[in-house]
Amino acid sequence: MALELAENLTLVSENGVSDALYEQVRKYFSEKEYVELVMVIIQINTWNRLSISMGNHADGT
Repeated sequence: MALELAENLTLVSENGVSDALYEQVRKYFSEKEYVELVMVIIQINTWNRLSISMGNHADGT
């Protein structure tokens, strides 16, 4: 569920986060854990976007 949430947050402009996904994630995570998970996903996405904008590539070129 965490990975599905991460995928949806990464592509939030395309998919958003549906109420159904929120409810599914909440079956496994408390409200506090959900917020913490969202913050970690956002932080990693920020680092990735910063790295990409600085010309870094996943293949090391």
